[in-house]
Amino acid sequence: MRFCDIASEEQVQSLFDGLGPLAGVVHSIAYANPKTCMGREFHTLSMPDVVKSYQISCASLATVAQQAAPHMREGGSIVALSFDTHHVYPLYNWMGVHKAALEALVRALARRHGRDRIRVNAISSGPVTTTAASKIPDFEQIGKIWAQTSPIPWDPVKDRQAVANASAFLLSPMASKITGQILAVDGGAAMMGGPLLDYERG
Repeated sequence: MRFCDIASEEQVQSLFDGLGPLAGVVHSIAYANPKTCMGREFHTLSMPDVVKSYQISCASLATVAQQAAPHMREGGSIVALSFDTHHVYPLYNWMGVHKAALEALVRALARRHGRDRIRVNAISSGPVTTTAASKIPDFEQIGKIWAQTSPIPWDPVKDRQAVANASAFLLSPMASKITGQILAVDGGAAMMGGPLLDYERG
């Protein structure tokens, strides 16, 4: 297994230089200082932290696409992982802003790399229990919102597999004509106009 600092273009280039042909890449990278970019107060005096979070959580996708493209001479697929950008969630703050930027970048890259027959899409998943999620202040609160709004029950642990399945689909030839799309894999929560009513609960 090889590692690199995603904020270093030189290290990312070196990582890809050591690889052969690629069929697909999953961009599952995000970072924000929870003390300055998330929490009860949105405003921060640490703009360098905001810039670093944007670079790692969003702009790095463009770096990855640029370095991956030469290894996808027969075409390929790039999948990024996002989170609902249609709503503003408590405590998520700047990470929500960067995820919205990530989805805009997905569309821009899909247009750029169409000539290379490389598809670029994103999955907007429900909250899943991961190492990254453990750094989000009061992450459980977002899970409670999902329990109130998701028409199909959502389990932050078990439904990681649903996100993985959707990623595999977008990477596969079965999604050969899908690009520039944000696929919601969230139990339907993002499309809801308010919480479930009592009679709607199973």
